[in-house]
Amino acid sequence: MTGPAPRTEWQRHRVVHRVGHSPDPWRWTPWQYVKATGRWDDPTGTYRVLYVADSVYACLVEVLAPFRPDPSLEDLYADLLGDPADGEFLTVPAGTVDRRWISERAVGTAKMTGRFVAIGHSQTLAWLRRRVPRLLLTHRITDLDGAAVRDAEPRAFTQALSALFYAWTDSDGTGVDGIGFRSRWGDDLHLWSIYERTQTGIDNLSPLLSDSIQENLHPDQPDLARAMTVHHLVLRPPPG
Repeated sequence: MTGPAPRTEWQRHRVVHRVGHSPDPWRWTPWQYVKATGRWDDPTGTYRVLYVADSVYACLVEVLAPFRPDPSLEDLYADLLGDPADGEFLTVPAGTVDRRWISERAVGTAKMTGRFVAIGHSQTLAWLRRRVPRLLLTHRITDLDGAAVRDAEPRAFTQALSALFYAWTDSDGTGVDGIGFRSRWGDDLHLWSIYERTQTGIDNLSPLLSDSIQENLHPDQPDLARAMTVHHLVLRPPPG
């Protein structure tokens, strides 16, 4: 098949960040808890994926997105919450982040070196159009453009692309370490998904990462406040 090859880019000692479960945000998710819910997760159960970003702010924008209030459901939530005067809410209000969620998270910083597919690059999209026509038909995607690889749905489509690039090698037999992509929440947010190539245990740091450090996430962290503002979120007041 002729045409341009996928665009790949090297990241050498790139400083990246991750927000994950405390005390070690760099830990691979234990297999028993792995669910193919992320955009570039493995649909085959062969490998795990670690998501990192170029800023702590980008990480928080991503992980806080599920807390966003849905305007179409606000009236329904109001009915479910009950009366605050009764002393207890029936559920956490939409658009509210619980302090416990924050206390259970840590922020990691590390240096990353690896080769990544630039999924939104014109060269990669051109290669994919010729490579996955049946996949496009299956998921009713009329044209493979930049929007198709950034849409939230169908996740099965982007996950299939992840599996494709996990197995792909170029003409000299060299593969890639993951996928570089832009966040759905803004072009200024750069992210990477790192493939787990060597399964040596859940506690091992990815060999692509070095000089890793981590610290607890705090409610007064400026990046947290900024990300919550973007998603119109508020911090749930402490009980009492």
